[in-house]
Formats: sequence, C-alpha cells, structure tokens
Amino acid sequence: MLPNPTYDTLLAHGNLATRGLGERTCTFVEGALIEQRGNSVLIQFIHGYSYLIAPTVELDVHAGLGFFEGGGGEGLVGVGVSTLF
Repeated sequence: MLPNPTYDTLLAHGNLATRGLGERTCTFVEGALIEQRGNSVLIQFIHGYSYLIAPTVELDVHAGLGFFEGGGGEGLVGVGVSTLF
C-alpha cells in the first residue's frame, strides 16, 4: 500500500465476509478503521469481486464508502493485483 498523506494510522482492517461464486471467482466485504489527522476516525466498508488467474495471482475490482465519526464521508473505486511469493 502506498503512503497516503491524509491519514495517520490504520487502526484495523479485515475481511468481514467472503463467498465463492465459482471455482476461480469470489465476492468479498472488507472493513477498515483509519485514524485521520485531527483525531477523526474514518470507518470504511468495501465490496468487491476477485478472480484467480493463476494459482498464486488474483485480480480484484472493488468499491466502497467511508464515514467520518463527526459526519461526512467519501467513496472509492479501485482495482488490484495480489500475488503469493
């Protein structure tokens, strides 16, 4: 993950649910708590789909929403590549 100058600390990140959709595809829901500068906490929920293109390589697309504890929010959309070494 590249450093993001907006946020100070990733407090927690985890997979909340995963469901297989076939032999190589699945859907997932993740959550994160991020402490922002100024002591505001961002709660993020991310939903996505992944596809296993090789035994050790996975592609995913995801979108999510984040909510600040004092109100307001943000959205995100992304793609990713994961590999096992």
